[in-house]
Amino acid sequence: FDKTPLIHKDDHFTEEQKTKSRKSAESQEARIMAYLTRYPYIKKMSASDLWNDLHTGYEQVGSFRRALTNLKDQNKVEKLDETVMGMFGANEHLWRLKRDES
Repeated sequence: FDKTPLIHKDDHFTEEQKTKSRKSAESQEARIMAYLTRYPYIKKMSASDLWNDLHTGYEQVGSFRRALTNLKDQNKVEKLDETVMGMFGANEHLWRLKRDES
């Protein structure tokens, strides 16, 4: 699970609300969204970048790629045309939060 708490100032939530929030954030998609929304100054990241920041020791970088694809399918993130060198020496796409179209 993410080493950084999902809610930094949670003293105004009940224990039940805290538990519910933790459970809803257990999926990788939720962890990625929490990370990207918690740090809005991060404009774009690769799957390797996310893996470096969020893995707990057992996930493979491919599972982060799958999670990003799922989030793209849900219209929550965008896959950019821009690429960077990934952790295994191959180019990989950058991703960002979906921008509001309004």
